[in-house]
Order: sequence, then C-alpha cells, then structure tokens
Amino acid sequence: MLDNLFIDNTSVSFHQTWWWAHIKQKFGWEIISSTFEGKEILVYVRKFARSFSLAYVPYPVVHAQDAHDYFAKLAEFVQSVKHLLPKQCLCVRVDTAIFSNHVLNHNEMENCIAAIHSHQSYKGQNVQPPDTVLINLEQSEEELLQAMKPKWRYNIKLASKKQLVVKESTGDDFEIFWNLYLETAKRDAIAIHQKEYYESVFQNPVSQQGTQPLVKLWTAWFQEKPIAAIITVYYQKRATYLYGASSNEHRNLMAPYLLQWSAMQDAKRHGCEWYDLYGIPPDDNPEHPMAGLYRFKTGFGGEIRHYLGCIDFPMHRIPYHLFTIAERLRLWWYKSCKKKIKKIMMQNHKNLTEHENPETK
Repeated sequence: MLDNLFIDNTSVSFHQTWWWAHIKQKFGWEIISSTFEGKEILVYVRKFARSFSLAYVPYPVVHAQDAHDYFAKLAEFVQSVKHLLPKQCLCVRVDTAIFSNHVLNHNEMENCIAAIHSHQSYKGQNVQPPDTVLINLEQSEEELLQAMKPKWRYNIKLASKKQLVVKESTGDDFEIFWNLYLETAKRDAIAIHQKEYYESVFQNPVSQQGTQPLVKLWTAWFQEKPIAAIITVYYQKRATYLYGASSNEHRNLMAPYLLQWSAMQDAKRHGCEWYDLYGIPPDDNPEHPMAGLYRFKTGFGGEIRHYLGCIDFPMHRIPYHLFTIAERLRLWWYKSCKKKIKKIMMQNHKNLTEHENPETK
C-alpha cells in the first residue's frame, strides 16, 4: 500500500524550462526535447567515461491518479523516449514528484521499493534535495508570521529595527553575492560550483508572465556594507529559494531572516502560491552536519515534504549496476572521508591561528 504517498501537482518545476536547460548546456549537458501526453518534457544527457552517458529527467509532468499509476506512467514515458537517447546511455534517472509528509518507515519504504521494481526500475541516487519546506503564500501576511516560531518573528522584527536596507535586483549586484558566497563556503566547508555557473542564472531574464522564470537577487546592507544575500526563482505558482550567502560580520543583526521574509512578501505579490525553501536534512537530528539548516528553514513554519527522489530505469543492466557501485563508493568517500578531512584541516588552521594570535580568542 502506498496510501501515504502523494503527487505534487502544484506547478511545473523550473528545471523543466529552457532557461534552466540553457544553463546546464553551458556546463556539459546535452538537452533533448521529448513529448509525452501532449506536453514537452526536457531530458538532460551527460556523457562520461568517453562513451557512456546518463539521462536525467527532473520532475516530468505526467497525469496519474496515485503513486502506482505515477510509476506506471513514468515507465511509459521512458519507453517513449528511448529512441532519442545515445546508444550507450546507461539509464534514465527521473526525479519524481512523489512525496510524503513524514519520513517513510522501513515497511513503507519496502512497499515503495517493491512498486518501483515492478516497473523494472530501481531507487537511484538523488540529484535534487529530496526534503524541503513549502510555505503556503495564500495565507495573509499576518497568518504567515503567526505560523513561524516566535524566535523567527522576533528576528524579523529585530532586523527591521536595526536599520538594515534590503535591495532587490535581477543580478546587478552579482559580484556582491559571489564574494559573500565564497565567504559562506569557506566558513561552512561546503563545495560550490565555479563562478560562471551562478552568474549564468541571471542571463536573459524575463518577467514571470513570460515563458521563463523570474530570477531575483536580494541583498541586505548595514551601514552601506552588504552582509547577506539570497537568490530566488519565481515560476508559475512556486517561488524557490535557490542560493544564500552571508558575511561573518554582523551576524547578530539576523539579516537572512529579513531577506527570506522580504522574498516571501514579494513572491506573494507576484501571484506565487508556494515558497519553497529548497533543501533540508530529513529530520531534526542534532548530529546531522546540516542540522542548523533544518532549524533555520523549518522555523518559518510551512509544510515539510519528503520527496521520494530519483528512480532509475536501466538501459544496459550490467554496466548500469557497475555504475551504481561506483556512485555509492564516490558518495561514501565524499560524505564519510573528504568532508571529515576538510573539517579537521580547517579546525587545525583555526587552532594554529589562535595560537599565533592569542588576542583573537
């Protein structure tokens, strides 16, 4: 039984727009346009190891009554697109619109995996963050504030009283964002793309009423100095918080809280019905390396959703299974080893700096 799984039909994802496709094209992806049930579905193809490739389909829109029907429709779609793919394509990896409002327990996950296997497919490695928080913007601003945790409402009011200035642009302040993002990445030990990747998000901006998303850059200033920034994307009924950055200075002014609230208000004015905070850990485990992110985003209230993530439809089974083994090893190295080594090195550097400069303690 898959009664606890739902289909997200709130809007078409910005990942299924040519705006996003053109960005990915610049960084090594081939884009294939397909048609299913009368609608265009974009397929992203990435080559690797010289001759092999992987096809990725983010959130295709298919008509389905329930989760079982949804999986069957995805299998139909994959069959329909096979002839468009490179001969050595290992699999079609589909990011699904299936979600639950709680983390699936063992039996629920087993039932879900069985349903996936019934269509000759497998649970794949996730590409987009599977867990998120969605704020319903159809509420009044007063209702939105009341749904937040008291500390979050307090922080928004505090930031407003501290003479912070919020500026909105469509990318004019990108260099400001980039410098803050570098500072954030260093502080939080996170891996980021090259500068051109984020810069390309603002190329060829159009209004939300057009065929492309509306992209906005929000910056918070204190005493004429930028201290935080976020990038949001509006498309159809959903606004998405895509990237965020903040300075190491003036963190007590709570600028990120005010930026999120400003973006929510603006998205509401633009007719968006949902504000997607886009990516949290699956639960509030304090030992999780991103536990702070969970607390920050869930504090704004809203609905926590746990998406199923990716499903793989193998094209060549033996090479595909070898590929998934390599994927798991790479993920293990990155999560269990590389990050720990990096954090240890950063802590040693900090200790050395404090030892050399005792007045900074």
